[in-house]
Amino acid sequence: PEALQQQLRHFIRDAVLELGSASAIMACQAGRLGLRTAFVGKMGDDAFGRLLAKTLQERGVDTRAIIVDPALRTGITVHLSRPDDRASLTYLGSIAAFRSEEVPIELVRQSRHLHASSIFFQPGLAEGLPSLFKAARDLGLSTSVDPGWDPGGRWREPLDELLPLLDLFFPNEQELYHVTRSSDLEEALRLAGRTVPTVVVKLGARGAAAWQRDVLYIEPP
Repeated sequence: PEALQQQLRHFIRDAVLELGSASAIMACQAGRLGLRTAFVGKMGDDAFGRLLAKTLQERGVDTRAIIVDPALRTGITVHLSRPDDRASLTYLGSIAAFRSEEVPIELVRQSRHLHASSIFFQPGLAEGLPSLFKAARDLGLSTSVDPGWDPGGRWREPLDELLPLLDLFFPNEQELYHVTRSSDLEEALRLAGRTVPTVVVKLGARGAAAWQRDVLYIEPP
């Protein structure tokens, strides 16, 4: 029985193939809300890339600016989830190859808002994001960032330069604590709010909280 238990630990109860990428998910939800949305990124000419593009298109997202590079494989993350925790294994592939200068400035000019996600997984994008966001602001766009997790643990680069260029900042709770170096939710929101006009923090099963003009908002899921 003990040997059998050891073997069973290698099995899982369920497996689901879903659209990944925080930015792609954001684009899909914006499209489902009826907003005209375009997605810019890089993928390989493979099954995962085609799934990503197809899912975006089904949600009404304009995918014409997606770069397909046959020399790359599309990045993928495997989430190993339990009710109390989640472990993530990421193959960066095309994700890390995307660069800020590959964002078409004409598309930016046609837009009202520019959003970027998972910047720590995209060093080529992150390096040029401050210049891109400054150009967007000069063109009259509002801007936002969902930083994602920083596996390198630095957190401040490129956020120190990027945060003053944002209208909205969308970290989750743990990301907010790392960015502000505070473990108190209200204090962390207040600290981030000194630089960004609106800070929205994702709290998982507890819903979300926001800080805007020195007012704290808490909303259940």
